[in-house]
Amino acid sequence: METHSLALPKSIEAETSILGSLLIDGKLYSIVESTGLLPTDFLEERHAIIFQAIVSIYNEGKTPDVITVSDRISAVADNEKTGGIQFLYDLASNAPVVSEALISEYCEIIIEKSLYRAFIKICSESTTEAYRQTADFDEIVDKSTTSLINLCNRRQVSSILPIKQIVDEEIVKLRERIELGNPISGISCGYPALDEICSGFKPGDMIVLAGRPGTGKTSFALNMAVEVAKNNYNVLYFSLEMPASQLANRLIATECSVNAKNLMSGKFSDKDEIKRLWANIDSISRLPLFIDDTSKLTVSDLRSKSKKLNSELNKIIISETGKRKKLDCIFIDYLQLMHSNVYREDRV
Repeated sequence: METHSLALPKSIEAETSILGSLLIDGKLYSIVESTGLLPTDFLEERHAIIFQAIVSIYNEGKTPDVITVSDRISAVADNEKTGGIQFLYDLASNAPVVSEALISEYCEIIIEKSLYRAFIKICSESTTEAYRQTADFDEIVDKSTTSLINLCNRRQVSSILPIKQIVDEEIVKLRERIELGNPISGISCGYPALDEICSGFKPGDMIVLAGRPGTGKTSFALNMAVEVAKNNYNVLYFSLEMPASQLANRLIATECSVNAKNLMSGKFSDKDEIKRLWANIDSISRLPLFIDDTSKLTVSDLRSKSKKLNSELNKIIISETGKRKKLDCIFIDYLQLMHSNVYREDRV
């Protein structure tokens, strides 16, 4: 491929500037540390070795300088690989006088170049595996997706928040619950007793519904999914056991209060049933409820399908709030029928 002839993203100037500055003033490492810079972010191996030595010396409560760093790296690498003490003196003497803000900026440059290289590596490895076809397609996609997600996580905004901001956000939610007379903090499932126990469905929750065969787990789960959708939340329902058409018929029978057998046969002796059917069926079709009846669903399938739907919903802006739509809730019926992308020989 043509891209293979291109030079890897790098900034040797930023790497040498950071190392030189740290060798002159080891206390600057506290600023470097806050940026999340790692030894593996350096392109040149000797730069990575030197930075690792600086990190280990600093973590021991000592101040890194040319002498202490030289002593540390001599124990793990030869002078040929690192350039010896002379290279350390060169780094220190050629280091520019920089502010704390510039130190952070240089670190960000090094990290960004490192992320570019890591991205290239992931794509290259995935491309090679795809050409060779030595692994299952879903496995290749799942592996590359996981690697890319991990890579993106380095770019996440800091999760450190002042307590005032957290409390203020909770006060807003509390006032809404008081004003609306709503005792739950999450999405109502339509069953007050369950809402009281779980306080509604909240982001990050995983709720498992268990019961013996034939006790109505699917009906219960479907009813909850419908109730959530009725409150204008977008719901994705994975049905691994029952076809989508069968689920739809169950839903129509329940919501329209008609006999399921009559619905399947199309024979209605009660005219009121037909009236209820046509009066309510349109409102069912408008629910933000999405059904996937893939029988052999894998974890990577679930992830990719959910992300795809969420991406499609994100394109729609809610006129009342100006916010973008998103996938709010996922139901899986049922977990034990899901398949893994990886074969495990040592299953219990």
